[in-house]
Amino acid sequence: MALYTSWRNLTPHKINVRLISGEIKTIDPEDKPLRVESKTVAVDKRDFVYCDWFTIYEEVLGELVLPEENSTLDKNIVSRVVASHPDVKKLKGEVYIPGPLIRDDEGKPIGCEGLIRIKKSDDKTLYEPMGISYRTGIL
Repeated sequence: MALYTSWRNLTPHKINVRLISGEIKTIDPEDKPLRVESKTVAVDKRDFVYCDWFTIYEEVLGELVLPEENSTLDKNIVSRVVASHPDVKKLKGEVYIPGPLIRDDEGKPIGCEGLIRIKKSDDKTLYEPMGISYRTGIL
């Protein structure tokens, strides 16, 4: 199907997406997935006086290296960690993460129900089906 040729799976794993028809479409990963190193660091408890009975952590993200070929026409599927990186806005094209998980009878994830579009902070408009932009008011 030509409809799916512009989707780029930049995660390290294949993604099984349930289509509206109920069919499962597998999107294989690119040769070089986007990766972000992250580490979890305990936050100083003095910053959270109301949390004296458990430890608060924050995730510190490393560098995000963007792919060399990067088109504004791409529909890029990335992991949640990559989507949360501030430099993801430099990735041209639209950014998506896998939607709600589909699990087998044993609870193992086997796919997702569609994709979730990640709105990048540099988006100037939010297009709606009728062509109305709620941000700019332009038709």
